[in-house]
Amino acid sequence: MLKFVGTKLTKSFKMKTFFTSIFMLFCIAMSSQDSSKVVSEINHEIWKPFIEAFGNYDTDAFLAVHSDSLIRINKAGKLIRGRETYEKNQRKWNSKRNGDRAISFSFQSRFYGENLGFEKGYYKVKYTRPGQEVQFAYGMFEVVLRKEKGQWKILVDSDENVEIDESIFQKGEILE
Repeated sequence: MLKFVGTKLTKSFKMKTFFTSIFMLFCIAMSSQDSSKVVSEINHEIWKPFIEAFGNYDTDAFLAVHSDSLIRINKAGKLIRGRETYEKNQRKWNSKRNGDRAISFSFQSRFYGENLGFEKGYYKVKYTRPGQEVQFAYGMFEVVLRKEKGQWKILVDSDENVEIDESIFQKGEILE
């Protein structure tokens, strides 16, 4: 119950408000630290190995960041595949190595639950082929992540080609 003395709040109410505010700031700070810790784990366990494996055409390392229960969604082709088909396609594509490639990511949204996460953003692939100009391809991705046996994995991977360019890509949180 609030006690007003004239137009002034009681000292007790001011102290409760002060400590409640401090507690809320502490909770926000802890939540932010937890989130940044999870982002760091995911970057280390998924995205850095993903980038390296993609650039090296290393199918085994690439698949290692994906769950055995992977669901792969290609929105443009309206296709949903399981891990077995995805792995077969990756091995086929990577065996046809044609020049160098590098992928980078720009995140629009990243949020997490206890052992699940959702991330959405853009990817940029740089292709360097002998005798050709450097080419760039862009797309949008959405992933659901799950921590399995203490390790973050990609559980659902969805992407689509969308009309974006470097200026849109740069607006997100670029993975360094």
